[in-house]
Amino acid sequence: MRHFIFVFILFSIVGFWACERPDREGPVVDFDIQPRFGDSLTVFHFDASLSTDNRTDHFRLKTRWDINDDAIWESDFSIKKDFAFRFPHNGTYVVKCEVSDGEGNRSYQAKLVQVQPVPRDSTFTDSRDGRLYKAVFLFDRWWMRENLNYGKSLVNGESPSDNSIPEKYLYPEPDLENLYGGYYTWNETTDYGRDLVNGICPEGWRLPVQDDINRIHGILWFTDNYSDYISIGGSFGLDLPLSGKYITTAKTWDSQGRTGNFWMNHQQAFPKFVTWASYNPYSFKPQILTDYNPLVAEAVLWNNLWGPFTYHKVALPLRCLKDHEIK
Repeated sequence: MRHFIFVFILFSIVGFWACERPDREGPVVDFDIQPRFGDSLTVFHFDASLSTDNRTDHFRLKTRWDINDDAIWESDFSIKKDFAFRFPHNGTYVVKCEVSDGEGNRSYQAKLVQVQPVPRDSTFTDSRDGRLYKAVFLFDRWWMRENLNYGKSLVNGESPSDNSIPEKYLYPEPDLENLYGGYYTWNETTDYGRDLVNGICPEGWRLPVQDDINRIHGILWFTDNYSDYISIGGSFGLDLPLSGKYITTAKTWDSQGRTGNFWMNHQQAFPKFVTWASYNPYSFKPQILTDYNPLVAEAVLWNNLWGPFTYHKVALPLRCLKDHEIK
């Protein structure tokens, strides 16, 4: 009887080990990239510490890195989970991280890294009033790094007039006045339709167009959060403030600190077709606004107390561009 029990136990143990399924499940790979955006002088840090496996302890997982997804591994397998690299040229790179567990099962994940040209900063002086502005060279053109702040200030909610003198509204808090710059009606921006290309920009500068916005979209298509790139202190150096808008007929300020806007050249022959770019901390979606679009009021957070929507009731900041390098 004891012999039978011994044989039964022995076969049970053997059967248990024989029935245990081998580990064929690869690790779950995840890695972080810091900073999220940079240039050819930036040292990027890749960290696969977020990777896990169903059987292998985290510290035993091994990783290796292919920086341009070209099957040439820049590192060998190692229990060290992070890797640093500086890209020598501008462009979009596919970074691949492969993780191996204790049974030799492998999994990988790939992410995009965008490397832009090294930002070039400059300044220029508006010859009309001697004001000094910052500028940044971005995607083969210069952007003003500050909102335009030129012209005569309107007081007590007075309306601008066609008098060949650019007129602006200024936000009533001194600490924010320079940050937000002037707020201009579309008529003032374009000298009452006489110049739809350059508007009241400084000499040699022009109004933004859709292609300028498309350049930003094209370089940031991989992310829904543009804040790290276009906001104050962002990687692009645009320093776009959340300046909101001024409602001229209601004599009220709206959305300061929540959204930002600036006028654009609408590039359309139809005179009532006006464009401005609207952005917030989490997106940058230019909107085309017209007098007759019933969806516009909702798109720009229009308050029904201001009456029917029309762009003629709105004053916005202005950012100007230049298509060649500042001398």
